[in-house]
Amino acid sequence: MRIRIFPGLSRRLRQMKKDARVRRARAELAARQAQGAAWPARPHGLARGLVVSLTSYPARFPTLPLTLAGLLFQTIRPDETVLWLAREDVDKVTDEIRAFTRFGLSIRVCDDIRSFKKIIPTLEAFPDRIVVTADDDVYYCQSWLEELVAAQRAGASVVRHRGHLPRSANGRPLPYDDWVHAPERDLAGPQVFPTGVMG
Repeated sequence: MRIRIFPGLSRRLRQMKKDARVRRARAELAARQAQGAAWPARPHGLARGLVVSLTSYPARFPTLPLTLAGLLFQTIRPDETVLWLAREDVDKVTDEIRAFTRFGLSIRVCDDIRSFKKIIPTLEAFPDRIVVTADDDVYYCQSWLEELVAAQRAGASVVRHRGHLPRSANGRPLPYDDWVHAPERDLAGPQVFPTGVMG
């Protein structure tokens, strides 16, 4: 018996699954945010201060509150969560974004150096702290930071949730698209190339 796959059905099914995941994530973030100041985050317990840093720009401002809810309502509390904005974008920040300052968000201004806004100004402002970078368009589960902190406590100097393993041929590195993408999180060593998105 031959089963006929209808054109577009697979794409529609993937979209339905994605829509269901987005609905679940939004509900979970709303539940976290509803607890507000009562959210039960613990101190990180590291020997040095801990800063979570991200940047954004006006095109992402409509969905940024979802990411901020994920970052600010974690099981582990950083010493500071900083949102870096280009000087020309500050006036475009919505009240909804500014409202997160009551939950510990710090909004700082710097030159527009694009995605580097989340790391260079942070290293300059907090030279002695442990820095965790985040993206402005990602869902962060509530244990995201705790998992990174646990790996650092275990002795890792560079910790990441996501990374790639470079591949080479004839002693030369292959193009980035040919690397092994997102290897297991417990894979360690100097050959692992940490990537953005998940910290």
